[in-house]
Amino acid sequence: MKSLAFVSLLVVSSLWVAGPARAGTFFPPFSDVSVCGDETVAAHMADPNSLVNATRCDALCKKAAGACKKFVNRIVACKIQHFVTATAFFVESCKEEATPELVASCKVGIKQDLADIEDVLKGQRDTQLLQCEVWGVDCQVACP
Repeated sequence: MKSLAFVSLLVVSSLWVAGPARAGTFFPPFSDVSVCGDETVAAHMADPNSLVNATRCDALCKKAAGACKKFVNRIVACKIQHFVTATAFFVESCKEEATPELVASCKVGIKQDLADIEDVLKGQRDTQLLQCEVWGVDCQVACP
């Protein structure tokens, strides 16, 4: 299921990648954030009823939900780092503009785009952490 945050991220990141078209002289070498993975981890987990026959069902449900949260945090942290790194290259590109005014204007736009992307990613992270929690609760409810 594609979340609103995911769609927002696509829109914001596509605008952000278009940044060099308006300023700067080259694109950064990092353009595909998909290398970080899909943060919708809970959606890819087994059915919450899958541990119902385990002797330690409740504890395993909690452990699985915790692991889900760790994956989400790592994936979103990777995506944030990806955009931070790419932004550093965009800023270097801005420095090659013809005038100090164009350099300053270029940097402001890129840094604001990064802040917007980070906000979207943090919201998406929070949504996916909640999904991990829901999976864990559903799993525990299924335990005997």
